Amino acid sequence: MVRKSIPPRRRGRPAGGSDALVKGVLDATLKLLGERGYARLAIEDVAAAAGVNKTTVYRRWPDKAALVLAALAARPRSEPKFLETGDLRADVRAVLESKARRLSSPSGRTMAHALMSVPADDAISSKLRAARFGVSSSLIQAAKDRGELPADVDPDLAAELLLAPIVNRIVVLGESASH
Repeated sequence: MVRKSIPPRRRGRPAGGSDALVKGVLDATLKLLGERGYARLAIEDVAAAAGVNKTTVYRRWPDKAALVLAALAARPRSEPKFLETGDLRADVRAVLESKARRLSSPSGRTMAHALMSVPADDAISSKLRAARFGVSSSLIQAAKDRGELPADVDPDLAAELLLAPIVNRIVVLGESASH
């Protein structure tokens, strides 16, 4: 009887598995965040939903806030990039209509509820805030630069004040924002 030599087992992780693993964890994070909100999101549950050990999650993301930020940053954007026209009124209207459309979808409403449950600590909320109001803030800043708005207008506050009624009506009250 001739014995065949068995090749030695390779050490380390299999090649190419990391991207799929990361995608699985981030997808599971978004799904559970939408279902449960930030407060009830547990890394152990994310790991179980992704089919990995919790140490695999902690190896890449040190805490829940870092994991949620990574998942939000990685989610696909289906909206085309907003292009300013230079007409403040038209641009504000377009941004508000776009926000209302996104929030009116079931996934948009679910994600908005989840994001509203994120605590207001500096690490996560400032990045989420910048993402939520970034387009509006930049178009208000551009209007200031063109002289359409007074120099003392705070673009971030103005953006928040413009978007807050839409968020309240759709997400909090569950009503339509159409006229």
